[in-house]
Amino acid sequence: MRRAGRPCAAYVLEDLWLVPRSCVRACGACRLASSRPIVLAFGLACSGDAPPTAPDFAKGGISTVTVTSLADDGSVGTLRWAITNATAGAAVTFSSTLCAPGATPATGCTITLDPGLGALTINKNLQITGPTSYTLAVNGNNAAQVLAVAAPATVTVKNLTVSRGFTTDGGNGIINTGTLTLTNCTVSGNTVGGDFGGGIFNNGGTLTLNSSTVSDNSGPGSSGGGIANNGGTLTLNNSVVSGNTADFNGGGLDNGGTLTARNSTVSGNTAGNTGGGIFNVNFGGTGGTMTLTSTVVNRNSAPMPAAASSDAGTHKAPLPR
Repeated sequence: MRRAGRPCAAYVLEDLWLVPRSCVRACGACRLASSRPIVLAFGLACSGDAPPTAPDFAKGGISTVTVTSLADDGSVGTLRWAITNATAGAAVTFSSTLCAPGATPATGCTITLDPGLGALTINKNLQITGPTSYTLAVNGNNAAQVLAVAAPATVTVKNLTVSRGFTTDGGNGIINTGTLTLTNCTVSGNTVGGDFGGGIFNNGGTLTLNSSTVSDNSGPGSSGGGIANNGGTLTLNNSVVSGNTADFNGGGLDNGGTLTARNSTVSGNTAGNTGGGIFNVNFGGTGGTMTLTSTVVNRNSAPMPAAASSDAGTHKAPLPR
């Protein structure tokens, strides 16, 4: 680490500018002649001759990490780097200049994952908040699963699109075994090569969708084209599950756990066998529990008629899978 010079007493650590939080107001006009990411660091003094000790991510030195690069090589400033190096409980945010100037919600920009590095794996508590001024997609390039949340992590993701993920194990876009909340997110265009969950596979975890959309995902040879809930807890609030396809059961949702939907829509989904909208399935003699409140299930399709809906929207187990 070396001193970067006055007036803001910044320090250079690898490719980061470490700026003391106490300098922010006093040095509001400070100009740092560098393209390096700027990090507001705890524990640095605004003045003094002795260089400070660099913050240690593993010891909770920095509570907010900003993504400044669309690359996915694990280098400083990438989303993969931010997830790996952020401390438990940290917030991951995105630079307002991450996309090209003039990016809008309609045009947006994309982080394309490197299949050789695999999914973005989260095994600690994190809050990831995407931009609101433009649309940001994290794209598996039809070769990599996008996001994997592992127990016991509690993770919140806001304002992101998860797209074009692929895996042979289920949960093309997202697999969750921890506690995951998606708010104002879109999970779309993912294709699974495994058993469950073209868009999302909630495998025993707790999954909540708030004002989010799961659409146009597919599950060749699988159940749960949009979402598969295997023994977990799934809650939909003001959300939409539409246009998803499963070769077997549950074009929109395959529920083998506890499903609660409020003010939501399950529409336009297709299953190759039964439960075009929702398949409420029997795992090991224990049927899934489903509660729908002010929720529309319509215009779904499947060869076998549904027990609870005239449009093949909901089929209750037990039935052979």
